[in-house]
Amino acid sequence: MPHTFELKNIKHAEFASQETNCYNATLYVDGKPFAQVGNEGHGGCDFEYADPRTGLDNKAFYEKYKAITATLPSEVAYEGTSREFTMEGSIEGVCSNLLTEWLINRDIKKILKRVSVVRPDFKKGEYAQYPASVKPTPENIAKLRAQSNWKSDNIVLNELTTEQVREYI
Repeated sequence: MPHTFELKNIKHAEFASQETNCYNATLYVDGKPFAQVGNEGHGGCDFEYADPRTGLDNKAFYEKYKAITATLPSEVAYEGTSREFTMEGSIEGVCSNLLTEWLINRDIKKILKRVSVVRPDFKKGEYAQYPASVKPTPENIAKLRAQSNWKSDNIVLNELTTEQVREYI
């Protein structure tokens, strides 16, 4: 059975992220703390070491780390380019994917604190926001729709699920 992975206690430093994301987090495997992970943001590999709660020494941690890594599927790198190749799955890759998901969800939460609208003429990633004083309540959204300049094909992001918002952002 495949393992489940989750990052918790994420601390991301946007200002220090240069070639890679600068972060620290706790990696949970199958619901239990497994490793402290992170990256200094200067382009090097992630670090992973045993979470103290595991009680594992370095050798035991490394053996468990190798066993978990062996269960991960291979990944295609640089898909769709002339440099495309397949590489073994890695815990660093898992952490990178989880961190990316966390960052996207964090950004979506920020966007949805204000009434946010996508119009058909917008490119992917473009959206309009109303002032922060216009809270994203059903009443306020109804008032905006009632305005004469409202276009019927506008999409209010606040009325969509996070997965649906991802399609526009």
